[in-house]
Amino acid sequence: YPFIETHELKGALYDPSDGDIDPAQLTQALAKGARDMGAKIIRFCPVTGVRREKDEWVVETAQGEIRCEIVVNAAGY
Repeated sequence: YPFIETHELKGALYDPSDGDIDPAQLTQALAKGARDMGAKIIRFCPVTGVRREKDEWVVETAQGEIRCEIVVNAAGY
């Protein structure tokens, strides 16, 4: 692991400061940090529209409108 085809490999790069991360743990840590700073994370709530009204965003959902200053689109691919 990882599987790699090396027959066409022309070179390589080593950087001792490189690292890797567990995406699931990173996501949980970011969510905890956001909650600790007052953010509200709403899961399983499909967004049907987004619009800007003056100085705020209006996010339309099946559960009603959410008005906020900042929208984070974390929908993935």
